[in-house]
Amino acid sequence: MKTTSNILLLVFGIFILVTLSGCFQGGPPALSHSDLEVLKTELEKIDSISGDVDVKLEKERLDSEQQKLDKKNPQKALYLFLIAYCAEKLGNYEEAIPRYEAVGRSHYKSMAFFRIGEVASHVEGMWEADKRALKGYTGASGYAPQGNILVRYPALASEPLKEWKVEELRVAANSRADKYQRRATSYKAIDAIVTFLGKNPRFSYALAILLIALVVKVITTPLSNRQIKSMREMQAIQPLLTEIQRKHKGDREALMKAQMKLFKEHKINPMGGCLPLLVQMPFLIWVYRAVWAYNWQFEGKSFLWISNLAVHDYPLLILYAGSLYFSQKLTTPPTADPQQQQTQRMMAIIFPFMFLFLFKFMPAAFILYWFAQNVLMTGHQYYLLRKTPPSAVAPAGPPEKKATKKGGEKK
Repeated sequence: MKTTSNILLLVFGIFILVTLSGCFQGGPPALSHSDLEVLKTELEKIDSISGDVDVKLEKERLDSEQQKLDKKNPQKALYLFLIAYCAEKLGNYEEAIPRYEAVGRSHYKSMAFFRIGEVASHVEGMWEADKRALKGYTGASGYAPQGNILVRYPALASEPLKEWKVEELRVAANSRADKYQRRATSYKAIDAIVTFLGKNPRFSYALAILLIALVVKVITTPLSNRQIKSMREMQAIQPLLTEIQRKHKGDREALMKAQMKLFKEHKINPMGGCLPLLVQMPFLIWVYRAVWAYNWQFEGKSFLWISNLAVHDYPLLILYAGSLYFSQKLTTPPTADPQQQQTQRMMAIIFPFMFLFLFKFMPAAFILYWFAQNVLMTGHQYYLLRKTPPSAVAPAGPPEKKATKKGGEKK
């Protein structure tokens, strides 16, 4: 059951990782084509107004109109957004940000958070607002839903307008996030590796991910060795554990005491195989966040058949799930317990499908890292398991008496 507990622990750890990191928190929905056209027309009207006095008058008019509307009226959210844009056009950025936030959970939310990010990234001293905006329109994970958004050039409404462009929300959001993430250490680390590898869009970015996977594997190798050793120790005393379970069936307290006594006698830490997995979690979290932070730079970069490392790639995901299945089959130690055999077969199938679900929207760069890590880990475990057979442990019970010859003489 040790192997099964390790697998379940890893699944739980990864689930916590992607949940806390915001993987399941998608950004706000994109605007429909008709809403985009209406919003663009209204924004261009405000841009065409010259003079602060006239902009203030328009802002007051919009404020008066929105106050007449019920909170559930979708038109109210549009008015709130336009009021915030007027404040931005007047250069009242500290007023504009809370006005954009007042748009709330309406379908203009994506545009509102995007404008907050644009303002906060161009105005000094608004780092916290920029951080909130990043989480608002990307769901804290770097993932933005499919659809389009309006992007202003230049960014700030207080500057003379050149044009509004309709851009893909995912691309625009990643571009905005990139401006924020550049200060992160993880971003700088990946960028340094990519630069060292020549910044070739056809292979440098993917090789950087593979190199990170190799470095992480080298660092965690002692932990993997300890995990294999612990697994071998547990496998060696498995017959004794089975006997204890049979002897104390139905008495959980006596069973736990007998198991702990057995572990103490053979100097085995029952958590020895789990702790190395927990220690590796910080590396997983770091790589996860680093890839999301650098995701805009992966946009349009290719590797082998992968045309874009910034978006999900189903062939790579299926390849990873297949490698996970075979790694389970290769590295799971044999057992004589029919129940454990059934559990192992079930986990070998469920585990890959679970990852297919968890990673189906992940960028190819992240899946490539996991695939490389799995191949390296499987190869290492397979080598150690072949190299170090399980130790023999004497069966439980009193020591055997030495045989004697006839007449009572010892052999």
